[in-house]
Amino acid sequence: MKVENRKYKHLTFTLGEWDEVKQRADECHMKTATYIKYMALHGKIVNVDMENANSILGALSRIEKSVTDSRLKCVMDYLLSITDLEQHSKSDQDHS
Repeated sequence: MKVENRKYKHLTFTLGEWDEVKQRADECHMKTATYIKYMALHGKIVNVDMENANSILGALSRIEKSVTDSRLKCVMDYLLSITDLEQHSKSDQDHS
């Protein structure tokens, strides 16, 4: 059964070319026809190795927490110094 709004092409590969296409499709966990079509339309496939993704995301999370903690400490130090200044100012006024 052919769909009317489709164009079908017959491609010929040498056995070496086919082995290479099949290997690349397998690396991307794709069927060879899907791989060939995607490459023809988009020119590249980004194959991300997710094995290290969790450790990378964990490291980024720790960095973010560290930066957030540092910012929070700076804000707290700033607020404490303002409070100290206000208390010293009030204390000076009380002694006058």
